Amino acid sequence: MNKCYWLLVAKKELFMQFSFKRQPSDRDFLWLTLLSMLVLLFALLILSTRDGLSERMVDLLLGRVPGHGIPVWVRANPYTKGGQNLIDTKIIHQVNALGIDTDPSSPGKENTPYFQGLSIHPYQEVDHVTLSLPGDTLWDRHGHDPESPRFEGIAISQTDPLWEFASGIYLQNHASAPGNFCIVLNRSIFKTYFHYDDYQASLKKLLPEPLFREIPDKDSFFNDKKKNHIWLFVGITKDLLRLDVIWVDRFPIPGKFAYLFPWHHYHALEKAYQYANIRYFPEVSNLSQKRRVKTIFVRKDVSSEQRDRFSRCLNGDLATKRGQHYISFKREIPEFWVDACAKDTGINGQHYRIAHPVTGDPVRLVSFDTIELPCGKLPKEKLTAEAQDQCILNPQYMFAQTLPGSSRAFVYVPDRGQLSSAISCLKNMEQKPLLIPWIYGDALKRFGALIKIIDVLSSPYFILFILFLIALFGVMIATLIGHRKHYYGIYLAKGMGRRHIYGMLLFQIGMTLSIGLVFAAITLQNIRYLINRHFISAAKSFSDVLPLKTPDLLPISFQNHLYAFSAGLLIAWVLTLLILYLLPLRTRTMPDDLLD
Repeated sequence: MNKCYWLLVAKKELFMQFSFKRQPSDRDFLWLTLLSMLVLLFALLILSTRDGLSERMVDLLLGRVPGHGIPVWVRANPYTKGGQNLIDTKIIHQVNALGIDTDPSSPGKENTPYFQGLSIHPYQEVDHVTLSLPGDTLWDRHGHDPESPRFEGIAISQTDPLWEFASGIYLQNHASAPGNFCIVLNRSIFKTYFHYDDYQASLKKLLPEPLFREIPDKDSFFNDKKKNHIWLFVGITKDLLRLDVIWVDRFPIPGKFAYLFPWHHYHALEKAYQYANIRYFPEVSNLSQKRRVKTIFVRKDVSSEQRDRFSRCLNGDLATKRGQHYISFKREIPEFWVDACAKDTGINGQHYRIAHPVTGDPVRLVSFDTIELPCGKLPKEKLTAEAQDQCILNPQYMFAQTLPGSSRAFVYVPDRGQLSSAISCLKNMEQKPLLIPWIYGDALKRFGALIKIIDVLSSPYFILFILFLIALFGVMIATLIGHRKHYYGIYLAKGMGRRHIYGMLLFQIGMTLSIGLVFAAITLQNIRYLINRHFISAAKSFSDVLPLKTPDLLPISFQNHLYAFSAGLLIAWVLTLLILYLLPLRTRTMPDDLLD
């Protein structure tokens, strides 16, 4: 006889009860399956709700950058002994050391706290001097509301978690990365405060016609699946330049910033503002091609009509001197403007020549806090003696200048559970170089307390659920075994071993729970969809501060499914073994004992 014949009997007996031909009184396993589905659904709903409250709500309200954690806003602390006005490289290394696992036996490292992956990333606020819109009426300021966002943003490095987060979103919709001169825009803020129609009207007066025709309509401009640009006044000279756009629904950090700007461009523009001799042209990434146009000579074989169109397109002054036609400009213009107008008027590169181009200076950010500038453009008192000697031989010698640092930064804490302790550690570092604004710090503490309260409340709920599960499964399994008692007597009479009957019933209980788990998981997905959809529609008024696109208030995890199924299966099996033993189904049990 097949050693596993009892397994075939168990499968046949189980699935026969799902047939439509069976009587309702003979569907014990079907009812147990439905009960298992409801119980497991209830358990998964509780676990997902707990995760949603302790994790997703904290992410929604405090922000969270995927892969890096919750941002903690800090400032340099000038009020304590050793405090500074700026966060420099020393402070950065001091904070980042908290996120590096060190050998606790090392000297001085015995009591050093460790927060895996913790890191600090300074930022610099960017105002209208560096970047501004090409018009005064393009941004709805809401002057009566001091909390309404302005067209202001922050400069961050390209290794910053925020920049990596934005770049990842961009690469999901595009095959290649954006250009070097780009900007990350907050879509929720721009849709609310940016007047796109006025923006188009302003550019029509400022841009050459062929470049203006490239400007998309409003819907296309906000579409992150298309490559888009925005025209802004850049630097103290207010040059109208084109920046590639990276759209992000909202920034997962505190504050209503309108944009993120590259760190290296910001500091290069700041140096051009600080030293008037430095010319920095950010629209050109190739150092050998950094130039702008002040005068264009046009060949005589170009028709007068084409010359006039070319001049009008560039908004230049067309004149003739000594038989030579030339177009001059009040201020130098980007070279790609000339290329666009030449192509539009049918003039190729052989028909004109750029005379006396204005050459840009090579400005390089070699590290986070070091920038290289051409020594010939700097005042002598800013150079070291060695650099002055080098500069006499080569005015283009690159002099390395240390940047002063930043007054603000975000510290990213990957583990939510370590948020409170990480904040306490940051506030109590040696010489206390960092300051957490008390309002923000108080909010962080409250959320830390919320997480602790949820953990405390989880224990009684867990105990009550286990007791509820024992009572419910106990009644259902006892009823099932009572209804099938005579079948087990017949199996014994036919020669089936007692342990096979035990194994048969354990298998059937396991299968009912497995089927129940599948249907519970499907139902939970539908509930999750409905809850998230309802939340999105109910919270649209908070779209500028909450990521309503994917709130996920009921996160689904394999771990929760495993916990719920394992707990249910263990309790059901223990109850099954106990009830069978008390049936009684023991070593000395005879078939007629079960046929009464």
